[in-house]
Amino acid sequence: MNCSQPLTVNTTIMFAKSVSDFQSTASFVGRACGGTFTAGETLVATTNAPGQILMELTGGATFTRGTCNSRLSRCNGLSTCNGTRINNVNSSTVSTTGAGATITLKHGWASSSTGPVFISTPCTLTRLTTVAAIHLYRHGQRSPYPPPHESSAAGYNQWSTRPLPPAADWNMTPTDFNRNLLTPNGHALMRHMGEFIARSMGGDPCSLHALLVADGLSQRDLQSAQEFAAGMFPTECVAARTADIVAATPSSSPLLAPVVLDHAVIEGCSGPDEDEVRANFGGDVAALTNALRQPIERVGTLIGCCSASVCAQHALGPNCTLSELPATFQRTHYWEYFDGPLAVAGYFAEAFVLQATSGLEPFAWGEVPLDELAQLYRVHERMMWLGSGRNSSRAYASHALAYLVASLEQVVRDAPVPGVAHPSWRPSGRAPPSPRPLVLALFAHDFNLLYLRRLLDVHWVTESFDLDAATTGSSLSLELTRSALDGEWRVVGTLTAASMAQQRSNLPLVHPHAPPGRATFLDVPYTEFRARALQAIDQRCVLEPLRSTVAALLSGDLSPPPPPSDQVLGTALGLSTGAAAVAGACLLGVGCLCGALLLGVLGNAFSSRKVHQSSKSSKTRAEAAMDDSDFGGGGFNMEMNEAAIAAAKSSHKKGDAI
Repeated sequence: MNCSQPLTVNTTIMFAKSVSDFQSTASFVGRACGGTFTAGETLVATTNAPGQILMELTGGATFTRGTCNSRLSRCNGLSTCNGTRINNVNSSTVSTTGAGATITLKHGWASSSTGPVFISTPCTLTRLTTVAAIHLYRHGQRSPYPPPHESSAAGYNQWSTRPLPPAADWNMTPTDFNRNLLTPNGHALMRHMGEFIARSMGGDPCSLHALLVADGLSQRDLQSAQEFAAGMFPTECVAARTADIVAATPSSSPLLAPVVLDHAVIEGCSGPDEDEVRANFGGDVAALTNALRQPIERVGTLIGCCSASVCAQHALGPNCTLSELPATFQRTHYWEYFDGPLAVAGYFAEAFVLQATSGLEPFAWGEVPLDELAQLYRVHERMMWLGSGRNSSRAYASHALAYLVASLEQVVRDAPVPGVAHPSWRPSGRAPPSPRPLVLALFAHDFNLLYLRRLLDVHWVTESFDLDAATTGSSLSLELTRSALDGEWRVVGTLTAASMAQQRSNLPLVHPHAPPGRATFLDVPYTEFRARALQAIDQRCVLEPLRSTVAALLSGDLSPPPPPSDQVLGTALGLSTGAAAVAGACLLGVGCLCGALLLGVLGNAFSSRKVHQSSKSSKTRAEAAMDDSDFGGGGFNMEMNEAAIAAAKSSHKKGDAI
């Protein structure tokens, strides 16, 4: 069939009139016809037609590699017509590089050379261009915290009759082990994640408008950002991009720090009390324990709990079991809220997973295979669920969610919105930005992801983990996209996580190796995402001036974004080179407009509200070994708008609680 002749119903093909195919279909795997695709991604086209088959693409996409099954007697898997057609295959990968506003897939098939050609109903997808992406990462694998009421995560403890592995087994120094820094596998995982993001986005990573921000009070988050940069950026720009990493602290970045701290407490906005925590599960702690009795008892058997002395401490008989321990509410233990069976079993389950994913041989004393370990880990995940209930999430992440919404709002409006104050993201002298997506990568903790999950009321699941797990190295991503057809803004939310086996094997996450798991939990118009997020935020828990921005968005006091224009829908869809620079500055809160707008308000950010990092019992002891000297050097660029720095220093000197 000549390449110039399209597959069209009621035209003469092979000496007969072609007809519509009402029995078989051509489609894209995982996409509904009439749906969308992202420019540059790889799709899979498939058909269930019998006989001799030809698949055809229009709109700029091309076939790259076909596969066949035994039903097809003639199969070569080779594309023709400059990649727009492929013969006698059941499926083929499709490149969307160079695709236009829409791509369309059809098939034609015939059972003989003299019969009619049956042509399928067209399957059309509309291109979405990713304009901005926010990736919120949990750090890589770390050494464990000490067990409950203990001071060391190595050796013997009151809960276990067998010693936990020493620092040497983790290939860590005792100092790094006790400070809960990244394990060697944790370093590698974050490099692999950076490489995966770079490969997914395509093009030259050095030309990306990317800013990396880490919790400046956590050295492992800074390590994670550095390793991510090492994987994401090539040699020619990795040093400069690593130097640009921002270590956000309450004193250096007062509006940004609560986004990456895992327990930023804003004055006047406290976490839940016992009744509010119990309301998450109906209040019956015994029932909650019974629901997880099997994995709790399995952990108890592994560790040999409980000793006669532990039983005596709780006024129990000498042969008590782990599930029999009483559960006591501890309001300051925001990561679990209850001492007792859940806390102890959850701790050891997580410690075993950290051993396994860090490559320890053996892990869990060699008595638990990976598939069973995933089941035991449910206890830890349930404990995390307790710590990330609605009230906790509103108290500790309302500011973070407001910040992310405001960041996206600035891109949609192509104008500054008060309350977003990222540091400088493009060093002076660097070439002007090209029309590439804006990338904000945040390096934080598991609770940062879980709080946002609860506020947005979304769920996910990836390989080897239970529902809504936030494993090491996982990321919660919000991608702001725009339709090439009508200019509609959409937000796509995904959770990306390497499986336990991938983390343990330490293999890359790009071809020819398997990619990490990816769950799409959100795909809605931007206006719907914004409304959902704003309704979930507790404005009392948001610092000014961001708090006023939230109120203005809810009340409609901010003027609506301008409608799509022909210019916006032109080259690069939505962002010419100049517009990208402005939008990039607004996403990151810099540029002359944003700076001028924020100059007068950042100085008052702490006059009405203050933020500090709460204590964490044993977690605090692990972090307390770090002082400011850990973060003052190492090439981290903590540069901010000069007015913001002056305001923060002035506020601190006046005795404000930071």
